[in-house]
Amino acid sequence: MLIVILFILSLPGVYLGKYLFGRWFNHVTIYTVIWFGLLFFYHLGYIKYYPLSFETWSYIILAYLSLIFGTITVFISRTALKQSSEISLFNSKQFKTEFINSAKLKKIIIFFSLIGIFSGLQQWYILIKLYGNIPSILLNGSEIYRMRVEEGIPGVIPYLQSFSYVGLFLSGLYGAKKKSIPLITVLPLFGVIVKELANFSRAGILLGFVLFLTTYILTKNMIVTNDNIKAKKNKSKNVAIIIVIVILLISSAVFIRAFRGTVESFSGSSKELSSLRTNLLISPSLYLYMSAHIGVFNMYLKVDEEKSEVFGKNTFLPIYNFIAKLNLVKHFKQYHRGYYIPVWTNTGTYLRELHSDFGIVGIILGPYLLGLFSTILIFVVNSRKNLFYLTLLVFLYVIIIFSFLVLISRLGVFYISLMLILFTIGFLQNKVLFFPSKPFK
Repeated sequence: MLIVILFILSLPGVYLGKYLFGRWFNHVTIYTVIWFGLLFFYHLGYIKYYPLSFETWSYIILAYLSLIFGTITVFISRTALKQSSEISLFNSKQFKTEFINSAKLKKIIIFFSLIGIFSGLQQWYILIKLYGNIPSILLNGSEIYRMRVEEGIPGVIPYLQSFSYVGLFLSGLYGAKKKSIPLITVLPLFGVIVKELANFSRAGILLGFVLFLTTYILTKNMIVTNDNIKAKKNKSKNVAIIIVIVILLISSAVFIRAFRGTVESFSGSSKELSSLRTNLLISPSLYLYMSAHIGVFNMYLKVDEEKSEVFGKNTFLPIYNFIAKLNLVKHFKQYHRGYYIPVWTNTGTYLRELHSDFGIVGIILGPYLLGLFSTILIFVVNSRKNLFYLTLLVFLYVIIIFSFLVLISRLGVFYISLMLILFTIGFLQNKVLFFPSKPFK
């Protein structure tokens, strides 16, 4: 019954986003679908999770309404500006248009991708030095995963994998201009996969896929909206490339699951879920990743032992840990404590970080600002066609998409990838990549 109620209540949010922005791919619709999915799977009953408290439900609803109010604020303000003045912040005639030179962009994608691949290979080299050979590495996958989480792998060059994410972002731009999924996308994606296989982790692969797809869709929408360029019909090529990407994603996920020693037997799981323990694609751990996080947030609120020692410790974790290298503040752990719900897991949605850092103010203000700035950037991007603002919009969308899992800005690669992309765009805009007056070819 609760699932039916959740479905009915989610429909207005889904259609509100489509009504406001004219497209299904918008932050209101995305957030609604993702959080409905999280709550749907949590209450599906394949694992007998603990019931959510009234406080947890209140925070979920409050955060959702805050995102919507932040979005609507921009529409109200925009209407007021148009009525009070002929000058609008979103007047496209005030700004020149920027375009993408495909040949040079392709070279840059290759450059960043090769650095990302080097990052993965360098980590495999370190692991071979530690364990002797690849079979020994695979047999010790769970130990390597724990070592990376607890203290890091000694000798590995940190944050080089960020270059692969830059390559995926630029591949999204390149594909949007070509109106197809570019084959070159496989190169930075391969870099991410090589690195994450060495980490025995799947989160980075999901981040890379989300970053590429979000960039591709938002850029394509921007181009279609402003230029009405006809897409080239190359469906067979697109299908082939998509198949290659899907095979890479699935095979890497199966590989990591097999050699990391992922637990597939959970207390409180149903017979239907237990029967999937030997299934390669749909497994109990997959269901756990799609459902458990709100239960962790619920238990976090109940235990109430995780207030941030410093302002915004979780939200700005990479910044604090960078300053810690100068011995100005102490170093904070990247990974949260786990909770038994009745499965041990530790990710508690982005609401956990916001509440831990700022209390109820974070629950209200965090989603409100996400809705507010996402909406502002949508208008600015569509009017100015500026890649600086598009980049900011993409990364806000990444935060929203990962909101069911964690506050993704806790990861150092999030900030480093963002800075690298903005630096690359800023540098190349003053050089040879962007042409203010030439149309697409």
